[in-house]
This record gives sequence, structure tokens and C-alpha cells, in this order.
Amino acid sequence: IYAKFQQQRDHAFKVLCSHMTKAGIKPDQLTYLSILMLIPLVFFLNSNPLFAVLCLFVSVGLDSLDGCLARYQNIASERGALLDIAADHLVLFTTLLALIYVKTIDGFWGAAYGMNYLLMIVLILVMRKLKLHVFTVIKSKYVFYFLWAFFIFTGLNYLDIFLVFFSIYMLLTNLFLFHKYRCSVPL
Repeated sequence: IYAKFQQQRDHAFKVLCSHMTKAGIKPDQLTYLSILMLIPLVFFLNSNPLFAVLCLFVSVGLDSLDGCLARYQNIASERGALLDIAADHLVLFTTLLALIYVKTIDGFWGAAYGMNYLLMIVLILVMRKLKLHVFTVIKSKYVFYFLWAFFIFTGLNYLDIFLVFFSIYMLLTNLFLFHKYRCSVPL
């Protein structure tokens, strides 16, 4: 499913990647710019939350472009993929912590969500590296981002309900992933 989505995204951004390549833009530059978008996101979180959400979506957009650009330029690498994963999750965890700080989300459930999300990603990466089959899991960060934007535009905050549900879902997913890992790797 992800590979098909990746192909469609690469095709959709092919013209943009061509222009960026001609301008001398490298994928890592997009990744670093994505991380830099966290500064205005955090700075404007209280005073201008609409601008903060815009910074988040620019960051997410840049994050989706860097991989397309790397594949277009035929320089995709494991190092670049790892940098992309680290930047992607830095954005998620910074956003989570910032929303906990301004009391938009509950601290316990925000931390539970972040911890379970991180553990899930680590387990998936380890299992893929060991060439173990990983069942399809729901990576919910984009739903989280959407619900935050929804809250900014409507004033309706469903973030805590989302965090409770997905914290429990990811806890169960992590237990299954860990069990599968333990059964697949000899002692």
C-alpha cells in the first residue's frame, strides 16, 4: 500500500522535483527546512495558532517532498531515509510537547501517545531490518495534525479522545509486534 502511494506521490511531484533539481536544491535541504519550521510553530503557538498550523503543514509538505526529490535525483540512500525518519518524528514530538505545554492536550495521554508511537516505529524499523514481516499498522500522526487544525478552525477539540484511542491501539500493536519479534528471533 505504501509503495503504491509513494509511486503516485512521486509522479504527482515529478515536475516540481525537476524544477528543484534545476535550482540545485538537495533533499537534505528540504529536510532541514522542515525541521526549521518548528521554530515559528512553537513561537507562534499561543499568539497565532493559525500561523503555527500553517508552519506544521509546510513542514509536513517539505517532509513529503524530500523523499520524492531524492528518488528523482537518484540519490536515495539509507542515510537520507534515516535523516528523514528522524526529522519526521522530531516534528511530531515537538508538536506533541508544545501542545502539552499550552494545555491543548492532556499531558498523560500526549506522553502515552508519543511513547507508543516511538516504540511502534522502532519495532517496525528493527523488524524490517531483520526482514521480518510486519503487518499493516495505522500511523496516525497525520490524523493528529488534522485534528489540531480542525480545533484551530472550529474550536472543537477531539485531540484528547484521539490520543486515548490511539495510545491504546498502539499499545496493543506494540505488544503484538514485540511478541512477533520475540517468536521470530532465536535466543
